[in-house]
Formats: sequence, structure tokens, C-alpha cells
Amino acid sequence: MESIYTWGRFELTLFANCLFLFSDEYIRFQYREAIVYMRQFVDSSNYSTDLLKFLINGTQLSFDRNCMENFAIFMKELKKVAKIYANTRASLVVKIFETLHKCRKGEQSQKDLTALKQTLQFLGENTWLTYVLEASDRF
Repeated sequence: MESIYTWGRFELTLFANCLFLFSDEYIRFQYREAIVYMRQFVDSSNYSTDLLKFLINGTQLSFDRNCMENFAIFMKELKKVAKIYANTRASLVVKIFETLHKCRKGEQSQKDLTALKQTLQFLGENTWLTYVLEASDRF
């Protein structure tokens, strides 16, 4: 990965789908090096979809591993995508992980977590609902 200077869709997709294979430090290093190249293609609809998948996968993996340094990096970029591009999917994932993160730290009420679960159920986001249910059972 270190020798790739031009990140295309293939490289980004491969890295995004195989994040779990790498250490937190390596993910952080590659993120900082590669994100500059990734942003060059953000106007491409396919590439922006791939970038969003990368950010979501990175956020989820960082949260699951409880790697708060990586979690903060991915969340910051995910929030930018949500705001700059008015991306509903990014906004939803930001809300999910903000809520879960606050719950983990004891800063979020059970009422807010219940509201999130009901919203995901209403939206038919069954995969995310299952994830939230499983994650909230761990704290």
C-alpha cells in the first residue's frame, strides 16, 4: 500500500474492505497519506460512494476496536462529507456513532438510544439497527 501514489477506485475499495486486516497505526498512517489523493476524485459519483464506504468502514472498525484516535479521525472526515455534500447516509452514520460513543462514555440517555433504534427501524435500516442493538448490549 505504501508504494501506491495514485489511489483509484480499486485501491480505495480494496483498502476499505480489508481494513480489519491492518493495525490501527497502519490504518491511521495510510489514511493520512491517502486521503489527499482520495479527495482529488470526490466529484466522481462512483468514487465518492467508495470514499463514503471507506469512511463508514473505518469509523465502525475504530469504534469496535475502541481506538479513539482513529475514531476521531474518521468521524471528523465523515462529518465533513455529511455537511459539505449534504449526504444523508453520512449524516445517519454520524448520528449513530455519536450516540453510541456518548452511550459508551455514559453521556447519553437511554431515551436517546431508544429514539435512535426507533428511527432506524422506521427507516428500514435493519443492518444498522442490528449493529446498534449489539453495540449497546456491550455497555
